[in-house]
Amino acid sequence: MNLFLRRFLGVEKKKAKPINDLHKKWEKRLSIGSGILIFCMSMAVIKYGPTASLFVFGLTVVIGIAQVLLRAGFEKKHAENPNDYLFTILEALTNVMILMIFGFSLFPDFISFVLNIY
Repeated sequence: MNLFLRRFLGVEKKKAKPINDLHKKWEKRLSIGSGILIFCMSMAVIKYGPTASLFVFGLTVVIGIAQVLLRAGFEKKHAENPNDYLFTILEALTNVMILMIFGFSLFPDFISFVLNIY
């Protein structure tokens, strides 16, 4: 799928490295902050049980979206190819959809487990 997206948008294959120093600084801050936040929320799961697991799951999704949007924002502003940010967003959406399809097909009880639906 990435090959198709790269050819369609005319984007070269890129390595996962920061766009510039400002991007590197913000990415580092976001990674450290999200690591601390996820650790603290995981401790809440131990204390409050499975009801807090939905909050950890939601927080993980929000942090993932923030990281993709941070990268896409810097690519839109500073990248040589104007379609780099579109590729980043579409690649993330494609990866999430593939993981969801495989996850739900391999583990059909996953939704009821995560959302505590009985």
